[in-house]
Amino acid sequence: MNLEEYLQLHRKKFLIFDLDKTIVRLKLPWGEYLAPIEDTLNKIDPHILAARKQHFISLSEMQNKYCEKDATLVDFFKSYNNTFESQLQHYDVNTTILDFIKKRRNSYYFAVDI
Repeated sequence: MNLEEYLQLHRKKFLIFDLDKTIVRLKLPWGEYLAPIEDTLNKIDPHILAARKQHFISLSEMQNKYCEKDATLVDFFKSYNNTFESQLQHYDVNTTILDFIKKRRNSYYFAVDI
């Protein structure tokens, strides 16, 4: 079932799309994300890190769990993410989703989760 079919069955007013992997696919070295900060995170809570490495939680969930333990980590992750994302090599646009948003811009309220 595609998005338009789903929305015909399940009426919505507001649609929230994730930027990476939905609207665009960012070409970043995701496999290298944890290496520079692994020791720091392990000292704070190795269980959270293990859950991420085993793909039980997403990267965002991991960051949220660490920030719940120590609010100062919000700035740590912001800074680290800016540095990491500066390695952006390329991105591919999901034209299907983008065309849907363009065509339906007057039918829904859209938001993007970055």
